[in-house]
Amino acid sequence: MESKLKLLARSIALISLLLTIFSVYCNNIDSSNDFGWHLKNGEFIWQNHKLPEKDYFSFTSDTPDYLRNIGLNAVAEYNRPANYKYGFTTLTHSWLGQVMIYASYLAGGLIGVVLMKSLVFVVTFILLYLTLRKSGSGFGSSFFVMLLVAWVGVDFTSCRPQIFSFFLFVSMVYLLYDYKNGGRKFYILPPMMFLWANIHAGFIVGFAGLATYAAGEFSRYLYTGYYRKESLSEKEQCKIQHLILVTFIAFFAGLANPNGYTIYLSGLEAKTSLYGPFIQEFQRPLLNQYPAYWVILSLCIVFMVFSLKRLTLAEIFFVLFFIFWSLNTSRLMIFFSLGSSVVLAQSMSHVSLWLAERAWFKKITKTPFFNRIAAYGIYEIIVASAATVFFVYICVTGRAFRFEFGASYPEKAVNYIKVNQFPKNLFNEFEWGSYLIWNLPQYPVFIDGRCLNETTLFHYRLITSAVNENMTDGLIWKQLLDAYKIELILTSALERGGPVRPLVRNLFFDPQWDLVYRDGAAIVFLKGTPENRSRYRRSLLPKQEGIYNEIIAEGQKVDGLYGASGVYWYYKTFAELLMDAKNYEKAKDMYIRCLEINPNNKYIENKIMSIDGILNSAQ
Repeated sequence: MESKLKLLARSIALISLLLTIFSVYCNNIDSSNDFGWHLKNGEFIWQNHKLPEKDYFSFTSDTPDYLRNIGLNAVAEYNRPANYKYGFTTLTHSWLGQVMIYASYLAGGLIGVVLMKSLVFVVTFILLYLTLRKSGSGFGSSFFVMLLVAWVGVDFTSCRPQIFSFFLFVSMVYLLYDYKNGGRKFYILPPMMFLWANIHAGFIVGFAGLATYAAGEFSRYLYTGYYRKESLSEKEQCKIQHLILVTFIAFFAGLANPNGYTIYLSGLEAKTSLYGPFIQEFQRPLLNQYPAYWVILSLCIVFMVFSLKRLTLAEIFFVLFFIFWSLNTSRLMIFFSLGSSVVLAQSMSHVSLWLAERAWFKKITKTPFFNRIAAYGIYEIIVASAATVFFVYICVTGRAFRFEFGASYPEKAVNYIKVNQFPKNLFNEFEWGSYLIWNLPQYPVFIDGRCLNETTLFHYRLITSAVNENMTDGLIWKQLLDAYKIELILTSALERGGPVRPLVRNLFFDPQWDLVYRDGAAIVFLKGTPENRSRYRRSLLPKQEGIYNEIIAEGQKVDGLYGASGVYWYYKTFAELLMDAKNYEKAKDMYIRCLEINPNNKYIENKIMSIDGILNSAQ
């Protein structure tokens, strides 16, 4: 029987871990650039008591026929949009989750949303701990695995309906291990799948995991009966049959959503569309990008190999399924971590028991000193103390409870647009679309993360890249701005990674666009029609000087965000802009800075030599 001191220390360690999860996850309101439109959709459903039948937040989701062919000849065929609308399941595939997020907003504003999100994560980890212990894992392995999963989860803390999918996924894992232990709670899987299908499209991942587990159980049935020529007990056969039946019912329960069967295809459709390469969470995880994921993946593989004989076919199928898909789509890393945590903790416990039976290990651990440590719960006390100290540390150092959207959004520029009431239509950055949907609802956005129309993304790329191929009606990017009747452009001067945006570079020289605002985070251009120039003449700024200053202001942040590579591209593209403006002295200075970062670069050396030639000839 475990001592009271041990139990107390374990309780303190677990509570400290949960408090740490709660406090650390109390930030990142919109790290995924999607929170705004989820909140706005929830508001629409709450206020109108119906689901949206069309897109109310952008003006480009229904592209007219005369716009679809613009720019098709400027790119390769595989980069062209399909001839159909895409992504309208997005309008309703998370409607109930969006309503729940909006309800938390009504209860407490943005702070209420963040507190709700953190509470959902805490409940998820409590259920995960219960699942780990129910599977027979020891406290040490369970606590360690929860630490790893919490580390992975830091990259998935944005306020989106997917947070409910994490909880429901762990609930499904709990029910499957209850099934494994002879319980009958798995019968609630179909109604849970029905609820999940209306909360978030992540139910597809849950059903795939359930189907994989059921396939593993069916394989065990076939392997035992047909290959080993043995028969499972009548009770075991009945249990497997019931699980397969429940899985089929769960599939049809998932069809009871606003999008019907098409929701099962939405994930594949998104990944294979033009939006697929554009959305980071659809990409494969990189070794240098998600260290927590690679740690838990490596440990899972190693410990599974050592404990393979103790695992069921269903568990092996389940883990291998999520290993494969998490290696292909970083969005599934958190589901892999949650789903494989039980197998990892079990395997670690099995290995520790195996070690405890080895004679050489007993000589080390079965000494009076280690016996006293184990008897008094010193290990648990050390873990509890470390967890408590870490919780206090993150609170004192300000790494927790940050209730903010973040500095990456154009808050000041949005307020300026509201005050001045500039004309529509608005062209905006992709990453800012969701923020604008919530914070600037008067201006329907050009594009956002809902991925509603491939043609919109196609044209967005042509505009931001400032494609200059000549057409009968002029330059493509300018033709598109005119075709969409764009009057206002809200963007940053620099791309992610450091370079000056080609669109900003072209607007620098274009006399038809005026600069009306800049603040070091965003820049606003107004179409220079006679009416606009007359009405907003007091807002007009010296354009070339303003763009110079904006590029310099944003460039001061590049080193911290993107490192030496980002700084190089910043200086290089800034130098090219200065060259076009015939500001050769400053251009040379930028190229020299490029050369300091990347010595012996022949291209940069030739540029400097050509500038010297121009300057010498001018003298």
